[in-house]
Amino acid sequence: MSDGIDAQTRKLAAIAFGEASTDNVSNEIGGIAFAVANRARAWGHKTVEELLTADKNYTYAVSDGNARYGKLMEATDAEITADKNGMAIAVDWAKKALANEGDDPSNGAYWWDGVDFKTNSNHPKRKDGFCYGETSHN
Repeated sequence: MSDGIDAQTRKLAAIAFGEASTDNVSNEIGGIAFAVANRARAWGHKTVEELLTADKNYTYAVSDGNARYGKLMEATDAEITADKNGMAIAVDWAKKALANEGDDPSNGAYWWDGVDFKTNSNHPKRKDGFCYGETSHN
């Protein structure tokens, strides 16, 4: 594992990389990184690790054996730098999100939902009657 990226930045980058689609869409990765950092700040946590300790189910990438999460957590600096269209993007977004600098592609969000939300009719949010901000998406 690399020593060049601090533990919090690496963890946040790995979460964003792991939770994002394999298409490596920069704004998707950035939106996830900012959502995690926004929630940590809003809930008074000093680190991403504190957020994850307080809410163990906040992100499944950390606990479900997500291969992309594991790949970034174990990658060397050289491997991250070489993956310019994936891991390097995630690290750059993690740095911006932790510093709360630049545009926030999540628009201030604290959560995100992925394919599991779309495909699982038993998802707790769907059962509770979740409504999208844009009513035409409901």
